[in-house]
Amino acid sequence: SEPLTSERERFDRTALDLLWDALRSGASALPTEPPARLLRSGQLAAGIIGVRAWDELRGEAQGFLDAARSLPPFAHGPARPAPVAIDLDLGGQRLVGTLGEVYAEGATLWLVAISNSTLIDYSKLLPLYAQWAALGASHPDRRCEVALLTPKRHDLSGFIQAPAALHQGLWTLLAGY
Repeated sequence: SEPLTSERERFDRTALDLLWDALRSGASALPTEPPARLLRSGQLAAGIIGVRAWDELRGEAQGFLDAARSLPPFAHGPARPAPVAIDLDLGGQRLVGTLGEVYAEGATLWLVAISNSTLIDYSKLLPLYAQWAALGASHPDRRCEVALLTPKRHDLSGFIQAPAALHQGLWTLLAGY
């Protein structure tokens, strides 16, 4: 059913979907009109309430887009994902998987996470650290950066750890699970 107000649910990810669409297309601004798929989805009310909801949603997504465009992998044109396969031996444990939210800019690999939550705690930071550490341990010959964009902080970036210590840090983190 169609919403009766312009408010969205707390965990609504529509602004993030709009952001990723814009990054993939290379856009520096969101469209002034809502995309057809959003109109058909029933997420926006008809009339003035829907117009207000779109304006709020667009403003939120545009803030994220502006922040993302300040990061090197998104500064020039469409985002180009560079998924990375992970296969690490961590002293008796093996970590295998793929990191999908990795973007290359020159010789640097960027792990980018975007959260619409205003509360950033260890439940978000630990998985991001583990992913960044796995990326860095898998590619010790390349510079690996991390960025976490949130509604309140568009500049949280950069874990610092020597590549040699990443294996030990990952092992310690995994041993705790």
